[in-house]
Amino acid sequence: RREMLTVGSLFSGAGIADLGLEWAGFDHKWFCEIDPAGQDRLALRYPGPAIYKDVRDLDGKAIEPVDILTGGFPCQDISGAGNRAGIYGDRSSLFFDGLRVVRILRPRFVLLETVARLVVSGLGAVLGALASVGYDAEWGVYSSAEAGAPMLRERCFILAYPNGERQSQPQGGERDERRRTLYGGEALANSGTIRWGEVEPDLRTRQLDAVGRSQDVADANLQRSQEF
Repeated sequence: RREMLTVGSLFSGAGIADLGLEWAGFDHKWFCEIDPAGQDRLALRYPGPAIYKDVRDLDGKAIEPVDILTGGFPCQDISGAGNRAGIYGDRSSLFFDGLRVVRILRPRFVLLETVARLVVSGLGAVLGALASVGYDAEWGVYSSAEAGAPMLRERCFILAYPNGERQSQPQGGERDERRRTLYGGEALANSGTIRWGEVEPDLRTRQLDAVGRSQDVADANLQRSQEF
């Protein structure tokens, strides 16, 4: 019998991103969303779980522990359409308030999502911050077109877990070789945690090159990011 994993959701919006976890059979225990319209929508769709209003006021010691902590932290300072202040901008820096909750709750998994431009505007800072509270992380940039939608809409997803708890899948087979070709590394080929999208190699190469050029990826994080 499959284990039922519990979920806490930060920056929940109207709960659209949480639908995937719900469809996967996971059990939401609470949400956190500052927008009243989003709160109303969450209360309508999820009448049971608690809905907290502001991540800055969220007391990690007073909320229910969960297996998965997820959140699409604000992208306004990272997006090319925004002010480009980066991860330390007024809105996108709310990521660090979410990190405070991670540090206290110590969930088994942390799933983050934001715009693809994070890879050149703060990915190193995010990975380093996760590492500072004891979490390793894997990341990838995905387009909604990879799931069949008629648009690109690229997003960066980060999956983090406590140091040393990463589970590898058996090697071998066509899919494993495909992953080696796309990403060029044993570390990714061994990863069984994230289902990497099947896309053209030149697209992934351009994305990885962008990370290598980023001034935000500090020396300590650059080696980690190149593994993926």
